[in-house]
Amino acid sequence: MKTAAYAVIAVAILAAVCLVPVTDSDAAPNCELGNPEVGSFDSMSGGKITIPVKHNSAGEFTLKILATDSDSSYKYTDSVLVQRGSSDIVLDMSGLKSTGTHHIKIQLTPEEGKGVSLSWSTKDVVVKVSSNPLSN
Repeated sequence: MKTAAYAVIAVAILAAVCLVPVTDSDAAPNCELGNPEVGSFDSMSGGKITIPVKHNSAGEFTLKILATDSDSSYKYTDSVLVQRGSSDIVLDMSGLKSTGTHHIKIQLTPEEGKGVSLSWSTKDVVVKVSSNPLSN
């Protein structure tokens, strides 16, 4: 008798677990991004960070980008249109010209209402800005 009661309880728990809705955070991302690739930076022209778009089944959407330097007041903001088949998102950080090592936090926010889920929304990268003799 106890075995039957345990079986009924187990089935009830299993049914309750199956009824829990799947949230967006549980679903696989529909826009997979690669790790940011830091290009060369110098004190004359700044540089670029490239974010590869590996896969985008979300369709076309606008992506807000915020990149901030934890060691200074430098801030980069942009909005880009990401299309199906896009291969790269380029952050043209020509304003980052201060020599030295910079710790940059990149934050991505997709357009609301489009159902876009990114494989990542925040990444930290290290940027080394070298001195360009022509910048003096």
